[in-house]
Amino acid sequence: MAYDKIIVVRARLDNRIRYALNEAKTQRLENGQVLQAAINCQLDTAYRDMLETKRRWDKENRPAQGYHIIHSFSPGEVTPEQAHRLSVEFAERLLQGRFEAVVATHIDHGHIHAHIVFNSVSCTDGKMFRDDFKAYYRDIRGISNEISRENNLSVIEPKRSEEHTSALQSRL
Repeated sequence: MAYDKIIVVRARLDNRIRYALNEAKTQRLENGQVLQAAINCQLDTAYRDMLETKRRWDKENRPAQGYHIIHSFSPGEVTPEQAHRLSVEFAERLLQGRFEAVVATHIDHGHIHAHIVFNSVSCTDGKMFRDDFKAYYRDIRGISNEISRENNLSVIEPKRSEEHTSALQSRL
């Protein structure tokens, strides 16, 4: 089961990226691999790559600089390697090749969790990431649950009131 929380990054996107990529919180595997990945950018230049995308599309001064998703797993349900693989898959499905992102899996707490930090501006078309109720329940939570089901992990089922609210929102 993965639990997801999304945070709008309004300032200091560089700090969020630096926090996510903190090697003291990630695991170095026997083969030397650290549980970190970059999508549409490079790990060592991710922040600069994201800034360049904002400049290219003339969107440097938008209120949302990026987004930070914390993708958490139930204790004991996955290994660090599985959590990382599933988190990268989640980010790739959610962002559909349109946004730069870093994914880092942290093992410094009792539960394994990944930090996904991504640009608010698409590197392919300059459009902004849609951040609304529908995006959370259909896209973020829906993709997370879909991947959990595909990998035989437990799934958070929506409470009745969430289903009702979601159905009302989809009609609007």
